[in-house]
Amino acid sequence: MSHPTLAAVRVTRKAASVAIFNRMHLEYARLRHLPTQAAKARETLHAFLGWATAQFNVEMIAVEKPDRTNAGRVEDLMRTVEEHASGAAIPIWHAGKMQVIESYAEPAPKTRTELREIAARIWPMLATKDSNPLDLEAAALGLYVQVEKLLSTPQ
Repeated sequence: MSHPTLAAVRVTRKAASVAIFNRMHLEYARLRHLPTQAAKARETLHAFLGWATAQFNVEMIAVEKPDRTNAGRVEDLMRTVEEHASGAAIPIWHAGKMQVIESYAEPAPKTRTELREIAARIWPMLATKDSNPLDLEAAALGLYVQVEKLLSTPQ
């Protein structure tokens, strides 16, 4: 059974976080703040993804589908992620925001805050005062996708 190295990418208007998973093990999580100018933000994100995919030999990228309310800049940045993946011949797994959030507990969490609280218990090293909540969200996305892949793979 194959478990490709996964880069889970969580993008907002101002920052992007990448969490790298090797099987179910979180190897790396880092936030990169993005410039306010759109072209520079795309360039920075593309360079960040290029470094991460080369450094960790990424074989798959997971992204959260942007909400319709986040149209504009986030969609533009998501296109950058998709263009990078396409150019590097790396497949992408799209996950919905609520799919990820609701998968982490029963009864299902309803907010990102609840998801981050759960993720902080799984990865306490990402929940320090110096860390960014976006890293927890990227890690939660990555684990969600790895488990979904594992459960959907015929045995």
